[in-house]
Amino acid sequence: MVSRESRVTLAALSVAAVVVAVSLALNLPEAVPSGTAILYLIAFPGLALLVPQLYLARRTDDPDMRKWHLRAGLGIAGTLCLAGAGVDPSGRTAMQVIGVGLLIALFVVEAVQGYYESSLFEDASAE
Repeated sequence: MVSRESRVTLAALSVAAVVVAVSLALNLPEAVPSGTAILYLIAFPGLALLVPQLYLARRTDDPDMRKWHLRAGLGIAGTLCLAGAGVDPSGRTAMQVIGVGLLIALFVVEAVQGYYESSLFEDASAE
């Protein structure tokens, strides 16, 4: 039996491939300013990686797997955005801002989780 993670990832990759195929068939990268960068951003870090990892993080009951999915989604998507900033020089600034924003979101998530897991909350009770 195929796991949920595999099904979600395969569906996300399929959607990303369809988006790329349709946009190339409609010649959107040339019609839209910074079209190549927008296509890259939507298809690969967005649809193929970030969306399924955030979905899996939301749907899992295991706190360790939730952390792993958030780290993988935000960290790798942010890194791919920064790496892909050289694809289209006109969209470079937007790609860099989005990449840095995703990495800052990762650090904020880590800081909040670390704060709640710190010793400040060990003896807290709901009484």
